[in-house]
Amino acid sequence: MSYISPIILISDLVPDMVKVPIPRYSGFTLVELIVVIVILGILGTVALGKFEDLTDDAESAKVDMIFATASSYLSKMNSIRYALEGSPDNATFVTIDGVSVRFFNGSVRNTQTNAHVPVGTPNRNNQATRFWYMMFSVPPPVIGRNDNSSTGWAMYTGAASCGVNRSRCWKYRRGGTELAVITYEFNNGTTTLVKNF
Repeated sequence: MSYISPIILISDLVPDMVKVPIPRYSGFTLVELIVVIVILGILGTVALGKFEDLTDDAESAKVDMIFATASSYLSKMNSIRYALEGSPDNATFVTIDGVSVRFFNGSVRNTQTNAHVPVGTPNRNNQATRFWYMMFSVPPPVIGRNDNSSTGWAMYTGAASCGVNRSRCWKYRRGGTELAVITYEFNNGTTTLVKNF
């Protein structure tokens, strides 16, 4: 007598059954994670460099705008206002926009007082500072000559500081680094800009 097993295998009933794979848990390997971190670091460095370039470009454009405003104002003073005031001699002060100024051979030379410059402004009595507050209705920030931590414009007068006799100059500094210099020569009325961006 043959013995028949009461256990029937499912595989015997469905011989072509598809085997279902057992799910395996997988993730990133350590090497893959390191590669991703390196790539992100490289992209971050490139993006930071581009951001710094944009900052310099923005500052450079702001300096160009300030130079254009200053040279336009001084040019207007030296041509139109000088003629409108009756071509005053070198010793005569005339009041323009509430500020008493004196010309030198047709070019604005200096102001009589510093009354139009806010109290507490660095180098308030310097002629370059007086010009700065005459040229701009809202002047760009002014810093002290020896301030090596702030960003702004420091005021200077004369050949020793500006490199040109009979001149006023404004030096734009960021953290002690000189990035631009605007020089006005009142003996001939020229205004120049030198940038170091």
